Amino acid sequence: MKAWCSKDPDLRDVFLSIIQQNTLNDEPDAAAITISNTVDDDPCPPWEFAYTNRVLYGHGVRRGDKSKLQGCGCVGGCSATSASCACLHRQRRFFQLGGNDFEDYGFNYNADGQVLDYRFPVFECNDECGCDPETCLNRVTQRGRRYDIEIIKTPRKGWGVFAKSDIPMHSFVGVYSGELITDKESHLRSDFYDRFGRNYMFTLDMWYLKKKARRKYHKMFGAAGQSFQQFLEDEDKQPGDEEVDQNPSFTVDAFHAGNFTRFLNHCCDPNCVIVAVHIDEPHIRKPHLCIFTRRAVACDEELTFSYFGIDVRARPSLGDVWLIGSHAGRREANEQAARIFHRGR
Repeated sequence: MKAWCSKDPDLRDVFLSIIQQNTLNDEPDAAAITISNTVDDDPCPPWEFAYTNRVLYGHGVRRGDKSKLQGCGCVGGCSATSASCACLHRQRRFFQLGGNDFEDYGFNYNADGQVLDYRFPVFECNDECGCDPETCLNRVTQRGRRYDIEIIKTPRKGWGVFAKSDIPMHSFVGVYSGELITDKESHLRSDFYDRFGRNYMFTLDMWYLKKKARRKYHKMFGAAGQSFQQFLEDEDKQPGDEEVDQNPSFTVDAFHAGNFTRFLNHCCDPNCVIVAVHIDEPHIRKPHLCIFTRRAVACDEELTFSYFGIDVRARPSLGDVWLIGSHAGRREANEQAARIFHRGR
C-alpha cells in the first residue's frame, strides 16, 4: 500500500468493516470492536494481514480425522453432575493431574461461562455431541466474545487492546487465531521474522503434553498415574497418522492472518492468560489458544498477557508441573520459562 494511502482516514472504516464482516461469519453475536488513535495520524493498524477468527491449517499440517472425535450423548444442556457425559468424563481425567484437591471438579466452566482453573485445558462439547449448543454450559468459546474491546494506538507500545466494558475474572476474551504450522516451518519463519523484529508466533507445547508431567504424575500416584499416562498416550495416538508418532509440536502464526488478539501487548503481571481449549480437532496437540482474563478487568484497562507464559509453580500443591503455554521466538529465556515471543511495532 502506498504511504499516502495508508494515512487516509477512510481506511479505519474499511478496516472495521472487514473486522465486522469476518466476526459476523464466525461469531454473529460477538461484542463490538472499535479503533482509536490520538497519538498520530495512522487511521488503523498496518494493513498487512488477513483478518480471521479461525485457525487456518498451513502446509504439512493435516486436519484430524473427525471420525475419531469424541462426543457426548447428552440431551439439552450438559450437567456438571452427569454420570454419563463423555465430555465431562474426559475433562475430569485431566483434572486428576492436580491430585485430591481437584477430585470434585466437573467441567472447567461455571454456570456464568467463567473458566474455573486456567492451568488446566478445557474440553468443550463439539459437533459430535448431542447436547444443545445454545444451552450447554460447556460451549463457552463457541458462543463468541461477550465484552466490547477497542484497538488503541499507544505512545510507547504501538497498538494495544483495551477493555471497553468491565470484564469479570476468568472470562473469555478471544481466540488467538492464525495459521497452524509445523515446528519445522516455525523455525524457518522465526529466523526470517527476527530479521526485522516482527514475530506473532505461539507454540502449542502445553504442559500436560510433556513427558515430565506424565512421569511426575506416575511417580506421585502410582497405578493411577500409570493409568493416566496410558490415557494421555492414547489421546496422542488418536488421529492415527504418522505425525503423532514423532511427538510433534505445532505453532499458531498470526503474522499473515489473525484477529485483534495479535495486538495484545506483554506484561510481566498480565491480566489475561492463554488457555488450551479443545473443540472439533481430535488431535490432542492442536488445541485452540483462547485468551481469558486472570482477574477482573476494568473498563478502559489494557488487556495484556505474558509472552513468556505463566509460571504458577508457587502453588505448593501443584509442584513444578504447572508451566502454562509457550510462545515462539526460538530464543530460550531460561530453563523453565516458555520461549520468548518477539513483537514488532
